[in-house]
Amino acid sequence: MKQNIFNLDFTRWEIMLVTLLPATINFLIFLYAYLKLQKSKATLFFSLFVLVMGLWQASDGFLKMSWNREAAHEWNSIGGIFALLIITIGIQLILCLSNRFNLKHFRLITIILYLPVILFFVCISAGMDQFKIIESDTLYWISNPEPTLVTLSIFAWITIGAIALLVLFWKNYFNSRKDSLESKQSLAMAAGMTLPVIGGIFFEVLYPLILGR
Repeated sequence: MKQNIFNLDFTRWEIMLVTLLPATINFLIFLYAYLKLQKSKATLFFSLFVLVMGLWQASDGFLKMSWNREAAHEWNSIGGIFALLIITIGIQLILCLSNRFNLKHFRLITIILYLPVILFFVCISAGMDQFKIIESDTLYWISNPEPTLVTLSIFAWITIGAIALLVLFWKNYFNSRKDSLESKQSLAMAAGMTLPVIGGIFFEVLYPLILGR
């Protein structure tokens, strides 16, 4: 089954435009940030953040471009892992940008963030998260989560983490000195995160889990 996950339908142009194109942009931003920007903890986490964001967008696109349900299920599991990493790395990034925590506190927060992520990785690898991959007339394949304890826990962590991440980005902007370079950078990141977070919560959580579609 895993050998066929790259058997994809590349004629689905609308899916490629809304998933693979943003993923490609994020990959280019990652290369620029990693190769050109001055090396620091903040630029490292920014590079990792846009890289994982691009991988998540690509996996979501490959899910919808899959020829069969089995391949779509595999890409759904891969995308779930990337989604967990986006939240964790994003929070690490905003903590670095805010400069409000010393090294000791930063390490403690990192441990707290990664412990549930590691647990969820194990659950996903063991297939304990339950999904139904259903056909859609517009999106080809939709991942419809089953309301089990493990699945709901993963979705709750991602949803709460995404909202917290968005709040932290905007808080960092409002706390920055107005008309400064830091303020402009914070605004760009906060504004850039708002639509993906809101869209992701709706289409990846509310739409399939609550509406059951």
